[in-house]
Formats: sequence, structure tokens, C-alpha cells
Amino acid sequence: TDIDVATDPALLERVLANLLDNALKWSTDDRPVTVKVSGSSELRIAVIDHGPGIPETDRSLVIRPFHRSGDDRVAAGTGLGLAIVDRLVNLLDGRLSLEDTPGGGLTAVVVLDPKVRVS
Repeated sequence: TDIDVATDPALLERVLANLLDNALKWSTDDRPVTVKVSGSSELRIAVIDHGPGIPETDRSLVIRPFHRSGDDRVAAGTGLGLAIVDRLVNLLDGRLSLEDTPGGGLTAVVVLDPKVRVS
């Protein structure tokens, strides 16, 4: 089933680029990043990694600018990636959720309503 979503392609591209960059930083070579696109009544884009994940108690914090989850393994990170994603998804009238990946890791899910019309 096809689903059409009228949205700002540049904002959506930035959302996906940030999510993929984040997932690739935290994933290991033996467990690749996966992107799943699905939907019937809404478009659902899931970026799935198998890194250390983010504790549920920290998920509302990591969408704040300059906040990073406890692991300092990625020294170059500024703590802006998920904060930017969250704000851009809001501009697209969508929703961002951060979920556990079965087997370990983080699944970042962007949901867009097909009725949304962004010019």
C-alpha cells in the first residue's frame, strides 16, 4: 500500500541524515543500522541501531540541546543531533519517539500524518 505525505523534503532529509549519523556512531560493525518505512494511516520511519541504547529515564533529556546520554565514547558529539531532529519533526507536525531495539540498541521512530501539508 502506498501512502503519500506532503512535507518539506529538505527538513525531512535533515531529520533522516541526523538520525542515520547518530545510529551509525553508536552501532557496531557486526550489527548494521536498519531503516524501516511503513504505514497505512500514517508514515512511520524507524532508524534502528544496536548500540548501547538510551535508558528510558534519559529519553526526554536527550532531545534537549547539549545533553548527551551517559556514554562518552563519541567524543565529537555535541548533544545537538536528537534535539535538532525533535524540533524539525515538530515543524513537520510529526512525532518522534525513542524506543528500545529488541536485543539492545535504540530505535528512533518518526511518524508523519499523510494529511499534513507543508509548503
